[in-house]
Amino acid sequence: MTKSNTLRRENQPYLIKIHPSVIWIKTAVLVSILLINIHRANMTLDEVETTLQFEIAADYSLVKINPEGPLNFLRGYIYQKMECMYNKRFFAPQINTEYNLEHCRYKGNLKYTYTRNRRIDMAYKALSDSEMDVYNEQYHNHLIELFPSPTGDISIETRVSRSFIRALRAEK
Repeated sequence: MTKSNTLRRENQPYLIKIHPSVIWIKTAVLVSILLINIHRANMTLDEVETTLQFEIAADYSLVKINPEGPLNFLRGYIYQKMECMYNKRFFAPQINTEYNLEHCRYKGNLKYTYTRNRRIDMAYKALSDSEMDVYNEQYHNHLIELFPSPTGDISIETRVSRSFIRALRAEK
């Protein structure tokens, strides 16, 4: 009995050609799911780790997210959970902040009022002309500009017309 040429030959793998549009659709679905979860801010650690293991078939090889690269969501997840940006913005020793502690008598008891005016935060001036000191001052000034905090929380929203977020949202 002879075998047809259309059947798989012995010990030869199937050659399956994946159309490029299928790869793009899979990639778009993965990115969409990641963006939706990030926007909703409810990704669990398991979901983040799963995205690092997700593979997309491209021609004859598999493509994965580089764990050392910029698309690694694990780094951002850890930063968010540890509130690294919040702590850097509000507690960095390179940022000059104004604190005020007042006390007054209220019905025979001392009452203390602690205030901080976050609107006038600014980076300390560079002490020397060294490249690192100048960079440090510029970095913290940009950090304050990117994350203004009139209410005490981290936000990119601001009322200033020259803000970074307004430039991003500007129509042509």
